[in-house]
Amino acid sequence: MAVQIIENWADVRGRVTFVRAASEPEVAIVGVAVDAADDVAGFRNLMRRHVGSEIHIRVPKDILRRLPLQPQAEVTIRVSAGGLESFFLDPKNVRIGHPTTP
Repeated sequence: MAVQIIENWADVRGRVTFVRAASEPEVAIVGVAVDAADDVAGFRNLMRRHVGSEIHIRVPKDILRRLPLQPQAEVTIRVSAGGLESFFLDPKNVRIGHPTTP
């Protein structure tokens, strides 16, 4: 059986719920309570179904050391779904705090 991989990205807005080590020593898991999943132009958005729930994003520890992702932080993170419950972030598209609306 062949599985088709769909390139996908969404800008997920929410709150960091935890940061913990993963089973692999070079990876951490960041929990995010998802408030919204906004489209990224040119890509499928597979994150809409996670609005209102918590996702666990795999983050390489070297990237985590450069990002101030701490519990309770309000964040906007570009996320890709790599499977049903497997999520990855784009480290170049992480914002702490939500953009203010006029």
